[in-house]
Amino acid sequence: MRNQARYFLAAVRGDRPAPCTAKEALQDLIFAQSYVEYMNRTYPENLPGY
Repeated sequence: MRNQARYFLAAVRGDRPAPCTAKEALQDLIFAQSYVEYMNRTYPENLPGY
């Protein structure tokens, strides 16, 4: 996760090109959100306070 932050900051500063397009990044975020929601429904014992 630290490397992701480093790459993100480097891309924002213009030190390196972005590793993907905005559209690809949005698709990745939507997929990740769907996965987390699925895991929370499937394994509710992982939720805080359960």
